[in-house]
Formats: sequence, C-alpha cells, structure tokens
Amino acid sequence: SSGINAEYGEAEIESTTSARNLGIWFDPTLSMSSHISKVIQACNIQLLNLWRIAKKLPKQLKIKLVHTLIHSRLDYGNALLYGISEHDISRLQKVQNSAVRFIYGTRKWRGVTQMRKDLHFLPIKSRIHFKICLLAYKSINGLAPSYVS
Repeated sequence: SSGINAEYGEAEIESTTSARNLGIWFDPTLSMSSHISKVIQACNIQLLNLWRIAKKLPKQLKIKLVHTLIHSRLDYGNALLYGISEHDISRLQKVQNSAVRFIYGTRKWRGVTQMRKDLHFLPIKSRIHFKICLLAYKSINGLAPSYVS
C-alpha cells in the first residue's frame, strides 16, 4: 500500500501498487513489471508441473502443451509490452527458453537458439513486434474489430 486511502460513505478504500484489468496487471508507472512478474510466475509453475510428466510425453504433445500453457500466457496482451526494458524482455525470454528445453528434454546449460528456430518459435521481442504489425495490418485492411479500426 502506498499510504493513500479514500473514504466512500463509511467504507475506507486502500490504495494498491498494482491493478488488474482484463487479465493484465498495471503498476503506477506503467512499466508492466507487475504483469511480467505474474506471467513468469504462472509459466514457471506450469513448466514445473510439465517437467514431472515429461518423460511420458511425445515431442509433438509437448509442443502443443507449450503453445497452450506457456505461449498463450506470454502472448496475451503482449502488444502492451512494446518498449519495455531489455531486462524484462530477457526475463520473459528465459521462460520461453525453459519451455524449449522442456520440449527437447535438455537442461539449463545447453543453448536453445537453434532448437527454438527448429520449432519455429519467434523470440519474445519478435513476438511483440509481430503482434503489433498484425494488428496494424488488420486495421488497415478492414480485418480488425471495430474498436481497433
């Protein structure tokens, strides 16, 4: 709490350091740090659970699980992440790298760039740029929802 409180009738309303709207966490400076931390936490929990059953799963199923459980979280609202710090990009990229290692069953010390390319996974920064370009293309060509056009 930042110490700023308000009263509404007899109820006292405390301020908060972050707020969620449509699944996106906003902080007072709009740095998106709260959102990024929560996404990373959720993805890491999913990956930890997936590693427990990894040896029993074929590679194609692992890829589908990563798309469903990890990339969906990384990509949700990622157009809002344009312009975040390289440090935060790096934090998100580590999650994707962990997901690639899960698919291939490799450990932390092995590089993942070639494996990521083999899977046709764009790096996090490119995923953000792609989302913005896709929204712009759809808007220009009348394919976007009315609230974007």
